[in-house]
Amino acid sequence: MAVFERVVLSIKGESYTVESDRVMGLINQIENHITFFDLVNPQYLRNEQLSRAYHAALSYAGADVKIEDVYDSLFSVDGKEKVIDRINGLLSMMIPPKHLQASLDVKKYRPSPKALGLLSLLILPWLVVAVLLVKNFGL
Repeated sequence: MAVFERVVLSIKGESYTVESDRVMGLINQIENHITFFDLVNPQYLRNEQLSRAYHAALSYAGADVKIEDVYDSLFSVDGKEKVIDRINGLLSMMIPPKHLQASLDVKKYRPSPKALGLLSLLILPWLVVAVLLVKNFGL
């Protein structure tokens, strides 16, 4: 059984697959351009960073695409959704696989009030991004 699941990336209607045994290499390519911290704190995230990380992932998956095309795709008609999709997609590739998380004993690990406070701090940046998107792009 593989530790990771297969990852499928897409751009311009084309899909590119990274098999489960190559996902660690994919994560390495992404982390050369963007960190987990950047993704969970998108208020600090630049479109250029996001484009470079997604371009690196696409290139690793075998796509022959220019970075300018990746950047340009962020501003297409459905570009607003693409930014959020790409942030979520990159973030989900960097989080440990579900079966590793499920192996934790949920009853043993109850969140403390401090942990819940920290969780709310993680959610806050997403709300800020949503408000900025609504204000700037009229979602």
